[in-house]
Amino acid sequence: MRIMPALVAFLGVSLLQAQTSLFITAQQGDQATSVANGSVLNVAAPAVGTETLLKLTIYYPGSGTLTISPPQLLGSSAITMAGASSFPATLSSNRSASFSLSYLPTGPDSVQTQLAVAVAELKADGTTASGLLAFLIVGTAPAFTVSYSMAADNNAFPLASGGTLTFPSTAVSSSSTATVVITNKGTSKGLVNSLSVSGDSFQLLNLPLVPAPVDANSSLRFNLRFTPQANGPASGQLNLGLASGSFPVILQGVGSGPAFAYELVLPDSTQSFGAGDPLRLPDTLVGSPISVAVRVSNRGTADGQIGAIGATGAAFAVTSLPALPLTMHPKDTFVLTLTFNPQQGGSATGSLRIGNDNFSLTGTGLATQFTYSYGGAGVQPNGTVFLPTAAVGRSSQVTVTVTNAGSAAASIHGIMLNRTSPDLSLSDLPPLPKNLDPGASCSFTLLFAPRNTGATTNTLAIDDKTFAVSGAGSPPPKLPDYQFQGAGGAQDPLQQPAVGLSLSEP
Repeated sequence: MRIMPALVAFLGVSLLQAQTSLFITAQQGDQATSVANGSVLNVAAPAVGTETLLKLTIYYPGSGTLTISPPQLLGSSAITMAGASSFPATLSSNRSASFSLSYLPTGPDSVQTQLAVAVAELKADGTTASGLLAFLIVGTAPAFTVSYSMAADNNAFPLASGGTLTFPSTAVSSSSTATVVITNKGTSKGLVNSLSVSGDSFQLLNLPLVPAPVDANSSLRFNLRFTPQANGPASGQLNLGLASGSFPVILQGVGSGPAFAYELVLPDSTQSFGAGDPLRLPDTLVGSPISVAVRVSNRGTADGQIGAIGATGAAFAVTSLPALPLTMHPKDTFVLTLTFNPQQGGSATGSLRIGNDNFSLTGTGLATQFTYSYGGAGVQPNGTVFLPTAAVGRSSQVTVTVTNAGSAAASIHGIMLNRTSPDLSLSDLPPLPKNLDPGASCSFTLLFAPRNTGATTNTLAIDDKTFAVSGAGSPPPKLPDYQFQGAGGAQDPLQQPAVGLSLSEP
């Protein structure tokens, strides 16, 4: 009997000499109900081996005092007393006393015990009355068993916790189905708290909502499907969360049929890959295509057929193809050639198809690309480097910077002016050849020291790239007014007169 929500009700207790009133409640978990003297009290444990408590409370609403003797049990040892050390207890008006019964089932069968509590009341008028509270306690518990059957023959097989459920050999991408039955062979309702499965080849079907109650002598059913993803053994685990605890079941099956395996053969390594895996080819210089081998093997247990092979993407191509369609017996192997020929620097994408399997292709085209600047401004090959104007007798300069803006390392082998000129010269040149990694740069200085006024031109060559160089010489500063100082007029022979020059400003 399930205990209903708390409801305090009047209970008449016949005492030997008079009538008095007591309230008695029984509570299991968060469920409580009022009970009458002589009632049958059902205690339902969640599982065999799991303890549950039944709390009894006696409330005295009278105007005298009530003495409660220690409760007595007679019957199954699975039901014991808890919290009765406070008895005997004496209650004044509107007071209560409680004790609990512990039920620890050792099996699925119901058990019984008698509960007797002697009470005596001293009333306000000095009279006394005594009597006995008596109850029949019935303990019940659920008990689950698990079994399964295969759709092919519907023969039932028992399952133990930690046992194994083995599916028959099943073709890849087809399915085998088992029916799992959870039966409650106990004496009260029990709960299936959870159902789950692990392993990519196993799926649960027709699941009930959980937690799912299962009445005594009733069953819960669901299906377990095995769909092998690949040829060969597959394993997983079915996990049942029963009231008695976790109930794991090991799942095993074998996938049969062809199983294609793939290997990318590189100059220094061989990489295995599976259906749908992405393939990245080695970084490759633009204009210098590379070819790699793709080895295909049937490692399954049956013949397989490959009907089509091809590549998409402008940078990718497949050659050395066998005659198609190709039937591959177990352990057969063939090799095709995959070429990567990037047309420009940067990332390239495509796809490779072998039969029903598709693979994404990626690779990076490496390209050298120098950029040039002077004085913080960019300049293109065949452009002009303008030098700051300088007065005759003075000089100016600019710093020329070369940057590798490409995706591959590159070298600078020569930096020179095409015509020797006293007006233009190079300084701070890096040691040549100069290797520049992607993103790296080097600089040098272009000096202009005009000896004449007007335009001066030359050509700067950086490897095979040329730039016009142009500068202009301006007149030197105007000389200030001057005056000679010292001896004047006719001077006698063999004399050394002092002579000086005076400028009006520095």
